[in-house]
Amino acid sequence: MKEVVVSGAFEQLFAAYQRADLRLAADTYPFARLRGEIALVFANTCVPTGDLGAWAAWAKPSCDGWRPAGRARDSRAIRVLVIHHPPVMHRPPENRNLRDRGKLAEVLARVGAELIVHGHEPSR
Repeated sequence: MKEVVVSGAFEQLFAAYQRADLRLAADTYPFARLRGEIALVFANTCVPTGDLGAWAAWAKPSCDGWRPAGRARDSRAIRVLVIHHPPVMHRPPENRNLRDRGKLAEVLARVGAELIVHGHEPSR
């Protein structure tokens, strides 16, 4: 997994979907794509483990940087936060969930978001 991160393989494979309309940090993430009144804010919650896996964390230096996306066009922008891991406990194991979801809750309390979408939702 670390090789994938270092090589930028994910970013290369999904380059068409990784184009930022608004860079929110010097690093690759977070970034925003602006579509009319919607600001799609993409943040990377994956932390490579080195064993072909990853666990989830919000507490990375660049994650707070998405705050300006809500002001990208005007104050009426609808901010949609896009993350990989669920911000709440859906089911074990914990590595399928955002481990430090309290950190995300702190950021949301300060800057807000109208919607959060994520992966790892169990099918029902």
